[in-house]
Amino acid sequence: MVSGLLTVVRRHVDLDVTLIEASGALSTHSVPELLAALQACADECPSSVVVDLSGCEVESPAALSAIGGVGRAGSVLPSVDIVLVAAETVVPEVGLLGLGVFERPGDALASAARYRSRHQMVRLDFEPVPGAPAQARDLIRSACQDWDMKPVAPDVELVASELVTNTVLYSGTAGTMELINRDGFLRLRVSDGNGEPPTRDPVGMPPGGPQTTERGRGLPLVQLLSAAWGYLIDHTGRRKAVWATFTGRPRR
Repeated sequence: MVSGLLTVVRRHVDLDVTLIEASGALSTHSVPELLAALQACADECPSSVVVDLSGCEVESPAALSAIGGVGRAGSVLPSVDIVLVAAETVVPEVGLLGLGVFERPGDALASAARYRSRHQMVRLDFEPVPGAPAQARDLIRSACQDWDMKPVAPDVELVASELVTNTVLYSGTAGTMELINRDGFLRLRVSDGNGEPPTRDPVGMPPGGPQTTERGRGLPLVQLLSAAWGYLIDHTGRRKAVWATFTGRPRR
């Protein structure tokens, strides 16, 4: 059955927000498509997902009740903040879900930014230079000590070092590392100005690339040490973010 619902996903790496723009008829028949798109975006572990329903004809507001169950905390991912943009007539229905509901996209994005700012976070802006991985490890070690998460610090340090090393070796751009303490999880995020997917097996130096004493051991190590990991490509195609989560407990 053709539902008549169209969803467009825009990932904003710098904002740490994914925007889903929906248009068409939103009914009991088409809402599963919206929920599938929303769950897929939540599984990519942004801080927030903004769902813009302003282009929809909401035929069944009650069908939106299932949105409240998407993006909740699981065993390997922290919960994802779900924010809706909806017409005034829909607000009373979805407002009962405990979600943020706004009539303008700008207000929804501002709410997502406030949600992100409420969590403990450290940030490192780095250049593609040999000393960047060591700076990342130092910052991770200090943050885990301050947050009383020292047992998991070695795993987070190693993953941070791998991701920053990959950026130094292969992106050729400045990068940003963030560590966020949220919902019992540590969420590590390294972004850079290269829109290509992350290199899975860094085995050498690209011609003309920066020289470094560190050799990345690749994303298999990231997968081994983290509870979950993945990456996002910005909607412009010019930036990416690689993320990993940790449960706050060391591996057995």
